[in-house]
Amino acid sequence: MGLRGILLDFDDTLYDYKECNSAATIAALKSICQRHSIGMNSAKALFEKARMQVKANTRAQAASHSRLLYFKAMLEMLEGRTNAGYSLRLERLFWEKYMQKMTIPSQAIEFLKWCRGKGLRIVILTNLTAQIQLRKAVASHIDRFVDFIITSEEAGAEKPAGSIVRLAMEKAGCKRDELVLVGDIDEKATAVKNRLAFFPIKGKESWNNARGQLEKMLTPKNVLGKSRKTASPVGGRNA
Repeated sequence: MGLRGILLDFDDTLYDYKECNSAATIAALKSICQRHSIGMNSAKALFEKARMQVKANTRAQAASHSRLLYFKAMLEMLEGRTNAGYSLRLERLFWEKYMQKMTIPSQAIEFLKWCRGKGLRIVILTNLTAQIQLRKAVASHIDRFVDFIITSEEAGAEKPAGSIVRLAMEKAGCKRDELVLVGDIDEKATAVKNRLAFFPIKGKESWNNARGQLEKMLTPKNVLGKSRKTASPVGGRNA
């Protein structure tokens, strides 16, 4: 069978995850430092302790990435009780700063436009909860270019589990050998486990390389049909 669809990683593939996560974490920890009169190094250490505690309790689940749970656990360590209101405010502050920092490179946008022009299905496969990942997609306008966004929350397992890939195949209406996975090098494990062709993204120029390789896999009979227009933008960067 020929190429009919693209499985696309989101975090650290379409944008710089580390830059966004660092800026957002610092913003939230500054608030905690001011409220509790502690230094940044102490706050970072306590946050990491809380993060690891949450991950130990929610291993291989979408909730293991929950910043709300991280901040809730951290405040419980500091205050000896659940501070629901402040936990929610910290999570809101974190994601506002995070999404303000998100920037999708033009090379990635051109790649997605090219895929749509060829009639290829585009399915984002991503860990974390649906609410946060959908907010990221709207804030970055990536939702305009993709057909489906599938999260580990709805698949019931984190990548590289087969369930998330099978759900993508079902939604896209494609067989395994009609799909390729595009993502950062960490996604290779998902490709290997699920017997998928893999094109790594290691920098902005990698998008052009991936496009060139995919072009070789296409024939007029491979694609789903006519090219599809990009959807109208929905929401803004702070949605």
